[in-house]
Amino acid sequence: MVDLEQLKAILHEAEQVRAEASKHADEAAEQVAVLLIEPSRPESWSRETRAALLETARVSGINGPQLESLEFWQRLEAEAADSVNTARQNLIAEASSLALSMLLELSAMQHTDNLVAVADRRREDLAPSPLSWVWFPGRGLWRWILRRWRSRQFALAAFALREHVGEVEEVLALLRTLTPGHKPPELDRLLAAADRYLSSHHTLLERIAHGH
Repeated sequence: MVDLEQLKAILHEAEQVRAEASKHADEAAEQVAVLLIEPSRPESWSRETRAALLETARVSGINGPQLESLEFWQRLEAEAADSVNTARQNLIAEASSLALSMLLELSAMQHTDNLVAVADRRREDLAPSPLSWVWFPGRGLWRWILRRWRSRQFALAAFALREHVGEVEEVLALLRTLTPGHKPPELDRLLAAADRYLSSHHTLLERIAHGH
């Protein structure tokens, strides 16, 4: 499986290239606008407004290094934007696959069932007994050992559940960050199903945190 950090680094690098190309394209557009004595410049340039400026310059017969520079940076910015889109889609696909695998793994590991079972046995060990203080054939010592052992089991099971849920939620948060607007239907279904599945785990972890 491809490392998500590697894919995030690729996306970040592509975004930096696009930002740099966009900056230079804006500067080149300003220079071309000066040549055209363009009175109505936009407050901020975009790929569309720069393309319109290029067309106006060509129709007006403008030539020279300023126009060549604008054409170069405009083309590079478009290529960088395509690279950003490809990198984002690759990251979304890999993160979606990882989230699904982690949810299936969480279900197969049965953290919740293990935690509930240990908690039930732990409550039995902690239940008051009229003879729990009596030291005869090792009864008190045995109960003490059981309490310590099952308390440790409970803590380890709770930690494993909390850690795994946290890892899944990190991947889900990444997916939401990568798709802030309208999400593809399959991704929307995955996020909704994950939220429903994790809700019971959140309830259990909340009860543990409050000592219930």
